[in-house]
Amino acid sequence: MHEVIEFLTQAGLWMAAIAGAVLAYELLRASVLRRVRLRLERSVSQYLARHRVRLDRFKFTHKHYIREALLADPALNEFMVEQSRETGTPVTELSLRAEEYIEEIVPYFNLVSYYKVGYGVAQPLMRLLYDVEFSRSNLAAAEDAEPDGAATVYVMNHRSNADYVLFAVSMSRQVALSYAVGEWARVWPLETLFKSFGSYFVRRGEKDPLYHRTLQRYVQLVTAGGLTQGIFLEGGLSRDGRFRTPKVGLLDSLLGVTEDGGDVRFVPVGLNFDRVLEDRNLLKEAAGDLAEPDAVDKVRSLAWLLFTVPRAAAVRLVALFSSAWTLARRRFTGFGVAAVHAGPPISIREFFGDELDSLRDMDRAGRRVALERFAAELMTRIGHEVPVTAVPLAAGALERAGAYTPEGTTEIDVVREIAALLVELRAARAPILLGPGLADLKAERSALEDEASGSGRPLLDLEADMISGEEAEAIWSVARSMLGRRDALVLAGVRVTVRPSHAALVRYYAGSLQGHGVLPA
Repeated sequence: MHEVIEFLTQAGLWMAAIAGAVLAYELLRASVLRRVRLRLERSVSQYLARHRVRLDRFKFTHKHYIREALLADPALNEFMVEQSRETGTPVTELSLRAEEYIEEIVPYFNLVSYYKVGYGVAQPLMRLLYDVEFSRSNLAAAEDAEPDGAATVYVMNHRSNADYVLFAVSMSRQVALSYAVGEWARVWPLETLFKSFGSYFVRRGEKDPLYHRTLQRYVQLVTAGGLTQGIFLEGGLSRDGRFRTPKVGLLDSLLGVTEDGGDVRFVPVGLNFDRVLEDRNLLKEAAGDLAEPDAVDKVRSLAWLLFTVPRAAAVRLVALFSSAWTLARRRFTGFGVAAVHAGPPISIREFFGDELDSLRDMDRAGRRVALERFAAELMTRIGHEVPVTAVPLAAGALERAGAYTPEGTTEIDVVREIAALLVELRAARAPILLGPGLADLKAERSALEDEASGSGRPLLDLEADMISGEEAEAIWSVARSMLGRRDALVLAGVRVTVRPSHAALVRYYAGSLQGHGVLPA
């Protein structure tokens, strides 16, 4: 008996020691995590204060509050009652379905996640893959023009899944954005990340009217709360380089914000790339050779991206810390320029004017016609803001010079067409963003223009022609290298021909210039 008591005593002491060790570990772990969290939050706060980043208060509204506000929303409940009468489905079942939709749609914004995880990965990612080109003054002007009482929505063309990353990086010192994200990102870990960034998911092609009503009320709730959003009106990536027909579903939801005297202003934003990572798959989809990507395709694309970024980083580091710059650049030279440019905003009230009250009273079909007109105007404005980069510019010149014909054209003719396009694009006030490689020529042109302006005379044609000629040659050199690496061109002496198997690829990049009116429709 004595031995049993001694054994139990020893066992109790061991259990107490283990419990004490576990408790000490948990306390230490909690203390470390708390210190790390506080340090991260302090770092983010300093960044926000240093750059005077605007944060929407509504971002910090707890997800539970938004969920309860939607479930108690009179308009949504009235809609469920009507649906129950029409379909015979019990209201309780519809309410449970609405809860599922709310759980799917509503995000949870986390400041540290957005700026330390999201921006911390996105910024070096974009800098590794591209030369990112944008004007802080241009984006700041669009942001600072916000009128009182109006929510801001940035509307963009959609060329790549990298659009989300590119624009967020460009706006990181202006405002934290919430995106309307398509179902492509509803795979782990992207879904969790995007929700922690404050973005909400939108199903495309969903037939359930309750889903659309729930999404509509959510969009109206957060927009009325002043949430700054980014949406892609086309509803999907361009498959041929040209704009897709815009969707008006989210515009219809945003129209409801004006019922109580509110307003929504739309800032048109153009995005463009010298190389779109998904271009070949997009062209295959356009030709019907490839189905819309499923979950496996999304995971495969994510795995490819996770392989490409470390590879790019390794090569860039080798190039930086060794004398073998030429060798390293030959192995990986990046994907050229990724550019952003914003235009002057337009609001719903400004566009519709006195028509607005009657428009809200129409049924959905009646409103659709007016909203399609508004969407077309937004796409026109976006088209004017799409940046002109080297590869799209050269692709347009190849088309105008006749390089798609079997006999092709000469490189001199291509350079001449690039120079002519530059003149036309500048006359149309198109944003021309060619990257740091051509910064010297841009600075030279600006200096001559300033000198001519200061002397009260126009820039001499000879000076302009010389600069445009040098620019055109430099642009063609960059584009020829990038297109040549993709085997898109046949170069024979001074002649150049677009390889027939790559004609759709080159036209894809030329298509991004459609909004500037310099190429045939």
